[in-house]
Amino acid sequence: MLASALFLGSFAKVQAGVIIEVDSRTQAPLNHGVYGFNSNLAPGHFGFLDDEFIKHIGPLQPVMLRFPGGTVGNFYHRAEEGFRLEEMDITRAASLNRENLDRYRSLQNLRKGRFSFDDFMLLCERFGIEPLVVVNLSTGTPEESAAWVRYAKQKGYKIKRWELGNEFYIRIYRDLIGGPGKYLQIARRHADAMRREDPEIQLAVPASGTGFFADSGSKGDYRQRWDQAMTQADFADAIAVHAYWRMPDTDNLDTLYRDLFSRLEQQWDPAMKYYRDLYGDMPLWLTEWNIRGFGNRTMNNTQLHAMFIGDHFIRILNSDTITLAGYHQIAARGKWPSLFSKAKKKDMSPKGATVKRAAYFPFQLIGEVLAKAENRYDFTIGNNPKIKGSQGFPAGFSAVNASVLGGAESQWYFLLLNRSGAEQILKVQINGTRLAGGWQLDCVANRDLAATNGGSKTFPSAAPPEVAISRQAGEWDKLLLPGNSFCSAIFDDALIN
Repeated sequence: MLASALFLGSFAKVQAGVIIEVDSRTQAPLNHGVYGFNSNLAPGHFGFLDDEFIKHIGPLQPVMLRFPGGTVGNFYHRAEEGFRLEEMDITRAASLNRENLDRYRSLQNLRKGRFSFDDFMLLCERFGIEPLVVVNLSTGTPEESAAWVRYAKQKGYKIKRWELGNEFYIRIYRDLIGGPGKYLQIARRHADAMRREDPEIQLAVPASGTGFFADSGSKGDYRQRWDQAMTQADFADAIAVHAYWRMPDTDNLDTLYRDLFSRLEQQWDPAMKYYRDLYGDMPLWLTEWNIRGFGNRTMNNTQLHAMFIGDHFIRILNSDTITLAGYHQIAARGKWPSLFSKAKKKDMSPKGATVKRAAYFPFQLIGEVLAKAENRYDFTIGNNPKIKGSQGFPAGFSAVNASVLGGAESQWYFLLLNRSGAEQILKVQINGTRLAGGWQLDCVANRDLAATNGGSKTFPSAAPPEVAISRQAGEWDKLLLPGNSFCSAIFDDALIN
């Protein structure tokens, strides 16, 4: 927790009213598949069938879960339900080797080395979750991948989507997989073997997150060559991309706040264009997304991070390019920006208890809305206050962002983000007619962007939880969005003038 509270955006005064104008003629089916998570439970601190895990995942109502995770997918062996010790230190990156060994030892200690695909599928079947599976192209074989598909069919598991490895555009994997040309040869062999078992599966190859970076440098040069090579993957049905937004090397939340939202506002559309220009109409699976860099240590598990989640998910939901998406990650050992994790020293709960971190609550609101919504609509936002940007992105950003969804009969659902520290009056019109009547407004709001549920790596905290959901309902002709908030709003009444 920062020594002094930060109340940002207070310079933006309450306006006469931000206006969301919805065109109901633009109705399109809602793609629920963009509401997913990377599971990544390889360290063993949670198991898929643990009571604690089930209790915390239930209220989130996820649509998709990814198994076995990201990096760990490049070393996982389904038939062995885990990993091989001799494969844990074979990359050219000492840090990754240490991380792999640490995960391996943790899994051995906590779960006797067992990381079960069958347990994962039982969880998915219990909650009606769509599974996404990453196969091992680095230490696995085409026969092993084919056997996994065959096993899934024999068990009656309904698995439509598979990824052919994880992040092989990172140079640390070149000793294992080679460059993009070699990868395509290996991936084709796996794809052919898998499709002999099930011709209906969809397969994705990895492209880099270069589209989301304005300053990729020499790494970006190699990754752009990789991305270009993936246009030759004629055996693939989709492109798998990861978006980790770079943060400045600072602990100053004001700088992080301005840089983060300015970056999202100004780089999102160019990023989508980057992938459309390369891959045309091929589906884009955003199978991991979050923040990264030094600033992550400061803002993870804060109100600011909760607002980032809301903003980023709204952009995904409004996108015509992204067809599948998963936040990284749903649960973790420590305070890495997961939704829930075990309490450690200098935490807000007794050591070992499961803590709902700041990231949990925006996703809970998202899950509640997406469980009911069926369609999405185009809209415009008028009279939207402008907030000063950062040194790197001086153009700044608008105070309010939104996604407009619809359900049965006269029900309307809104995901709303107020990136200003000031309250914003919000008026909603459908084809020029004001929505007024019965509203339910649920918000994750805190004027203090440093508010936290257990602190971060940089600023640990044993204080009571500060990030949560507040709920209110009433008869309104306008909404009052709290400062620094991510909200869901449900309207269920007749349109009136």
